[in-house]
Amino acid sequence: MVAKRSSQDLPCRPTDFSPPRWWRSFLCGGSTGLFVYGYCFYYYFGRSDMSGFMQTSFFFGYMLMVCFGFFLMLGTIGWRSSLFFVRHIYRWVEQGQREGKRRQLRKSLQVA
Repeated sequence: MVAKRSSQDLPCRPTDFSPPRWWRSFLCGGSTGLFVYGYCFYYYFGRSDMSGFMQTSFFFGYMLMVCFGFFLMLGTIGWRSSLFFVRHIYRWVEQGQREGKRRQLRKSLQVA
């Protein structure tokens, strides 16, 4: 039962890999950008001497753009690395399956 369930969880090919897992890898990498933006609040209110509407809007506006850039950049790195890992693993598994079939074919030819 457990083996059947775990085999159902694994996709058959890398192209069948479910999209929520791709988004999870993107969001895990990009979450660093959200942390940096959260740190901006601590820096602005706790450490800086900035005040006024213009300084506040410029600081948070520019930091929003910078953190969004971090989010996209690190999310893309996380997505690409998980894509590389999945392709590498599936290539390794498929190669092992081909080797197993070759061994079975050699054994069947030797017996005959």
